[in-house]
Amino acid sequence: MGRLIVFGMDGADPDLLFGWADRLPNLRRLMTHGAYGRLASTTHPLTPQAWTTMLTGVNAGRHGIVDFGARRAGAYDIDLVTSRDRRFPTVFETLPESLRAGVMNVPLSFPVDPIHGFAVGGMHTPTMDTPGAVHPPELRARLSGYVIDVMVHWYEQVERFVADVHAMLDARHEACLRLFDEESPDVFMPVYVALDRVQHALWHEMTDAHRREPGTHGGLGDEIFRVTKKLDECLGDYLARLGPKDHLLLVSDHGFGDLKGDVYLNAWLAREGYLAFDPAKVRAYVPPQAEASDDPRHAWHRDLLPGDPAPLPESDDDIRAGRMDPRYKAWATVDWTRTRAFAAGLFGHVWINVRGREAAGCVEPGAEYESLCDELVAKLRELKHPEDGAALVSMAERRDELFWGAELARVPDILVAFRDYQYITRGATEFLSDELVGPVVVGHTGNHRMHGVVGLFGPRAAKGEAADSEIAQIAPTISYLLDAPIPSNLDGEIARAILRPEALAEHPPVPGPPAAPRVSSSGSPSSDTDMSAVVRRLQGLGYLG
Repeated sequence: MGRLIVFGMDGADPDLLFGWADRLPNLRRLMTHGAYGRLASTTHPLTPQAWTTMLTGVNAGRHGIVDFGARRAGAYDIDLVTSRDRRFPTVFETLPESLRAGVMNVPLSFPVDPIHGFAVGGMHTPTMDTPGAVHPPELRARLSGYVIDVMVHWYEQVERFVADVHAMLDARHEACLRLFDEESPDVFMPVYVALDRVQHALWHEMTDAHRREPGTHGGLGDEIFRVTKKLDECLGDYLARLGPKDHLLLVSDHGFGDLKGDVYLNAWLAREGYLAFDPAKVRAYVPPQAEASDDPRHAWHRDLLPGDPAPLPESDDDIRAGRMDPRYKAWATVDWTRTRAFAAGLFGHVWINVRGREAAGCVEPGAEYESLCDELVAKLRELKHPEDGAALVSMAERRDELFWGAELARVPDILVAFRDYQYITRGATEFLSDELVGPVVVGHTGNHRMHGVVGLFGPRAAKGEAADSEIAQIAPTISYLLDAPIPSNLDGEIARAILRPEALAEHPPVPGPPAAPRVSSSGSPSSDTDMSAVVRRLQGLGYLG
């Protein structure tokens, strides 16, 4: 058995990455001597769910992570999601004690698991000094200069954002290489998020000429390629460290494409009579006011509706239907006794207000619930874009058509995709507009797509382009490449498309006992850990209300 490097490129898109291979020598080496192909993501291809499914090998109905926020049980409040909410172990928790692992910067890994080896938290880690950010804790002293994340909305000048993305990438790679060399783990997984960050911010700058001839046109339009080129150099550093028995597994959680607008499903639900506002609550409500102490990076949405709110209508019927200034529309003013369905979360999540499940549910479970779900799915599939009249919804499905497991109740009742994610809903601004579709309200022009990348280099790798793999196959494939037992209760099987049939015959997968579901993470920080900085980051992106 050799060592395994799992090289994570957050947001790497197969069309761009493989299309640029002639200018990426290390990727070209992997594609020539190994296997490569597309990796189907989760529904939705959203960071928390996708990386969690990748490393557990089970769907969100079993691991319980869907979005950046989760609805509090029996309430309408949204709480920040962390690894404490994951109900299934990752592959690194199920490996034999004889194998040492190193895991760095996996999104939604904070607080990190106390695995046999070392771990450094990724997105959602408040600071490197926060309990639970690093395992073992003494490793923190060896991470001087390490940067957790960089987001475009923090900056007034995009050039400064770009410079800091590169600085983050350089510091992360230096730390990852150093720990890999010094600790010599059997399996090492570093995740690099720089490409995702620049694609969100600069997708619109990339012209057809930049795509065809990357690196030759300059300006911000070439920045996505420049980051990709630097990541190819990082890939080369890991390939150079492989021995004859070692493998490198390249993965991304999703692909990328245009982001053209935001969708306001609650405006549509109110017009259709599924969501209602309480006139008494509305008249007593005081919209939040901007304060001088507000950090503009995180309070941007307060400036989207300038001036004072328009006077409220006199008619209670108008208020119930939401025909009023959007600033009076909030979860605090919803009439839950009259609301049968509402949208909450990123990309397109619809919840039914079920009696006995929600705090003030009014839809009876059973026949009434089933009928309402079917009715909404049918109507959503018929939604048209108000400008061009063409279909807006490319997918609307009930959760039990997509997911299964003991945590299914944590998945939205209906999931909706808008033109293959060219449009999305946004957690912080569900009531911002009376229109169904509006412009993007944050500094993003690129958004996730359903297919990321997968590649394998090493003695068991197939050669050339492979058929599509699925993201739940990555966890069992990691176990397989380490000759470790594969838990018998995973949803995904090994990714046979990227493996040589002869290698599978010589080294058949080793079946293992089922992995035990988790109740909570033993790596959780103390209950008084201050997560407010993380909440503000996600509010600044519009990801969390």
